[in-house]
Amino acid sequence: MIAFNAYRAGIRQLLGQKKMWLLLYLFNFLFAIFILWPLHGLMGDSVGHSLMLSDRAGIDFVLISEFVNQFGERFSDWLRTSFPTVLLYFVFSIFLMGGILQVFKLGKRGFSASQFWGGSSRFFWRILRLSFYFFLFQALLFFLFFRIYSACGLNPLCIESDADLVQRFRWMFAIYVALAILVFMYQDYCKIHLVYQDQHPIRASLWSGIGLVSRNLRACLSLYLLQLGIALGILTIYWQATDGWAVDGSLGQLSLLFLVGQLLVFVRIGLKLLNLASANCLYRQFTTYQGRAAS
Repeated sequence: MIAFNAYRAGIRQLLGQKKMWLLLYLFNFLFAIFILWPLHGLMGDSVGHSLMLSDRAGIDFVLISEFVNQFGERFSDWLRTSFPTVLLYFVFSIFLMGGILQVFKLGKRGFSASQFWGGSSRFFWRILRLSFYFFLFQALLFFLFFRIYSACGLNPLCIESDADLVQRFRWMFAIYVALAILVFMYQDYCKIHLVYQDQHPIRASLWSGIGLVSRNLRACLSLYLLQLGIALGILTIYWQATDGWAVDGSLGQLSLLFLVGQLLVFVRIGLKLLNLASANCLYRQFTTYQGRAAS
């Protein structure tokens, strides 16, 4: 019940920050154009004026093979030139995270640019270091599971059936995803804790944030699973609604596909903000209860 109440409170907080929602959408839109426009030109040179796609639906591996053979070098050039932009996108996203959490922390209705950009600059380096620590932990977790999986044997010639290999992969992958989701949950709450406590050094906020989440693990996990379930439900509705769409290349259909895609991006950003807002509301309940207990 506490998780559901926090989610409802997060919805109210998000609806009071529609300008911030729109700002983050424009940020994502501009970066997407900057990254994908060269790829658009490449696709136009390769298949844009061809009838090869007019009678095909789904994945055509022959067409993909021909594209790689003819334009693989140009595609590799696009990947190399886009990497700095993608890296800049992630760094700037971390920069904006401080502003988002600062706005939710203050809890005022209506967007304040000074609070947003002030929080972004104030907490950038600490959130960047925190993100780096959790990235290392995720990498260590992935390496550990890969070593456990490979230790059981990856050579299909040395096992009785490839079904055993697939079954083992499913179990290992399910356990890995569950633990990775748990790490992401801890990361979100540690960021919120860092902004609320505003302490130096960062290790103090990191360990105290982990301890706070561990003491309230049931409520945090319930809210995180609720958030994940709603996100998967919306994504399922999107795939069901767009499944079977045949692309005929008409301007009207391409415009519709573009609008639907942008709507999905806008909703995805809103869900991310909602997750942070509801986690912020839940965190505030924890600290309020602890303050009352201490007094």
